[in-house]
Amino acid sequence: MEYRNTFVALFVALGLLAGCDPKRDTKPCLSMGSGSDLVTGAQLTRIDVYGASVHCNGAVVAAGSGAPDSSKSFSKGQKVSLDIAPGQHTFELTTFSDAAGMIPLGEGCTEANVTAGSRLCFDPTLKAVAACRSNADCAGTMEGTVSTPDCDTTAHRCVQCLDNGECGAGGACCDGSCVDTMTDKANCGACGKACTGDGVCCTGGCATLASDAPNCGMCGMACSTSHIAAACSAGACSGTCSPGYVDCNADKRGDGCECAGNGCCLGGTACQNAHNNGFGGFYYDCDPVGTYDAGHATAAALSAGGKNLFSSHCANSSMPDQEWQDYVCADLPNGKCGCWTWRAQGVSVMWVGTLAQETPCNCANATDTVNSKWN
Repeated sequence: MEYRNTFVALFVALGLLAGCDPKRDTKPCLSMGSGSDLVTGAQLTRIDVYGASVHCNGAVVAAGSGAPDSSKSFSKGQKVSLDIAPGQHTFELTTFSDAAGMIPLGEGCTEANVTAGSRLCFDPTLKAVAACRSNADCAGTMEGTVSTPDCDTTAHRCVQCLDNGECGAGGACCDGSCVDTMTDKANCGACGKACTGDGVCCTGGCATLASDAPNCGMCGMACSTSHIAAACSAGACSGTCSPGYVDCNADKRGDGCECAGNGCCLGGTACQNAHNNGFGGFYYDCDPVGTYDAGHATAAALSAGGKNLFSSHCANSSMPDQEWQDYVCADLPNGKCGCWTWRAQGVSVMWVGTLAQETPCNCANATDTVNSKWN
């Protein structure tokens, strides 16, 4: 008679059976030792069944055995049993630490001649699969130093660390490895906090070097904020200067917009000249110091806060020769009248006066004059 679908019960030490009881069955009862946490700690158990031509080689079937004839998986707590045809078989058992069967824990192999109604006890102490049961199993070394000295007894794998204290100052233990959370992209600032895409980890924070002004082109290489709204484009510092400032040396990373002025630069790279407006302030342009004309007088008046500007040509009673002068006058914030003068002909006169007088401001009514050079 040919036996089909003969029930053969394979019991694994998962709390279902503590061992083999010969009184329950006179058929052969095979045992591979006592149970272990590689079995009891498993979330999933898989049994692969091979034919008579396949043999065990230690805890696994011999190399080149090919695919099993059948396989069946059992979740934690589920009764472990198989329906197979009678005859000689080889059984390979693998346990996994996860329910998806992705992380193997241990493995064992046995051969048995199965007959109708027989019961096979399979209560193994499994061999660890790239795993461990204690620190003694973690003997791997790297350049003379133990690289994974600790055993994670939950996942049964050798790891570099179990807690932050093993990683030294500034280090953190993330998934069994010591990392620097100030620079590690996968654990930036904290374990498991990863930088996505082009992001890198700079001092514990994710940054995009192509566009991040505090880390432009390289971690820690910040763009200057001196008189500029700092920006980063393609890893280079850029941005718009604040009103009244110019970037003449093309170094927006080092000093931003380093030159005060109205937009020009001497020789293309140097800051423009600062001209004294005669009232403790300055106006800026790229003309040489000592240039006097209506345009410069107007710029001086405006930089001093002058309002209601007007031009005039009248005698300057404060000058020794009382020569007629060209003036630009303006009402000043202090309530007085200020006038900037230069000679229409001859040597320029460097003079500015404040006039205490009635409105309107008029250089012809100069009283309480104060001479002050401007250029």
